[in-house]
Amino acid sequence: MEEASTIDSLADELWVSIAAFLPAADLLRFGSACRRAHGLPTDALWRALCEMRWAGWPHYKLSPAREAWLEERLPATTWCARYQHTETDAARTTMTHEDVCSLNWHFNFTPSAGGQGKKSLMKASFSETQLFIPEFAPLDYQLVTPGGIGAAAPEAAGDGNGGALYAFHSLRLADSRCWLVYNDNVTLVSCGPDFELGDYDERGFLTYMHMHQ
Repeated sequence: MEEASTIDSLADELWVSIAAFLPAADLLRFGSACRRAHGLPTDALWRALCEMRWAGWPHYKLSPAREAWLEERLPATTWCARYQHTETDAARTTMTHEDVCSLNWHFNFTPSAGGQGKKSLMKASFSETQLFIPEFAPLDYQLVTPGGIGAAAPEAAGDGNGGALYAFHSLRLADSRCWLVYNDNVTLVSCGPDFELGDYDERGFLTYMHMHQ
């Protein structure tokens, strides 16, 4: 009978210690390299990778609320599976109605429209058909996939003169995986469960930019 190779004779704890130095892509390959590697208890490593990877992404940051969401939506799955699911979800470039309605939002005017950075920053929310911003009447909207968000229709969101209540808003994903809804005058940025903002600060969103006359 052949003796086991030195590496095969290593204790699981040593294998896991070696795996701890690997980035996510290499850890995935490591787990499929052989039966021994596949059976190692690496869930704690994957959880740590999730926490590090999502730290700068307000939607996905591993807060108690996010963990509860994962337990509800992805029960009985490994942290490796949760990592892969989130990577796929965070790479989407189109928004769904569930995204619009379930996420928290911050709203601000651009500097040219009177925005004053954090001083004029407001929380906002969407229902299935309306946008709610403090001190403003609810605004009807529709999600135009994949382009953005616009007024629902002149008769549903009219200004009383047969025109749309507000202009079409473009839609894109920021580097922090937050959704941006914007036009020349306003910016809406999605944020975490506790209204935590990422590092987005373009268009005078957080920092006041004085507009010269």
